[in-house]
Amino acid sequence: MNAGEIFSKCKITFTERQYPGDENIVHCTYDKKYGGEFDGPCRECTEVVEVFTGKPKFGNKHNWMLGSEFGLASITPQAFFYYLPSAIEMVLHGLDRTGSVAETLEFRFRGLDSEEWQNSHIGGLTDSELDCVKAYFDYQFQNGEFLHVEDDYETILKTIAKYRGGAS
Repeated sequence: MNAGEIFSKCKITFTERQYPGDENIVHCTYDKKYGGEFDGPCRECTEVVEVFTGKPKFGNKHNWMLGSEFGLASITPQAFFYYLPSAIEMVLHGLDRTGSVAETLEFRFRGLDSEEWQNSHIGGLTDSELDCVKAYFDYQFQNGEFLHVEDDYETILKTIAKYRGGAS
């Protein structure tokens, strides 16, 4: 599959994912609303919400995540499901000139996050969505893009396989 075919597949597969709502982009653990001690979210979470709010799932013309790709770690599972195709699109269409979005996706799927994060975020993807993610990583690896270590690629494939058959 080429980049265009992979993104077309992702576009079809992720179509049903709805915008999570501005209030469900991040649930800051410092906010009293989510068990924290502060009246409102921390600065980092506030920035993530500001950057991600209202951004499209598809049709990106520039890398709006640049400098905020770390937000993929702190967004809610619903926001992750919604924004994942956007991140893939940015990389496949050459908008990720610094490689930071691709690197963030690799980190998430290499299993370096907590088991809880993986279960809620990766575990909530459908098999079809995981197939799109796998096609993306296959393409990146086969074209020598960002995945420079074969062990990382194999670890990503194991993470995807671990969660196949979990969500519907």
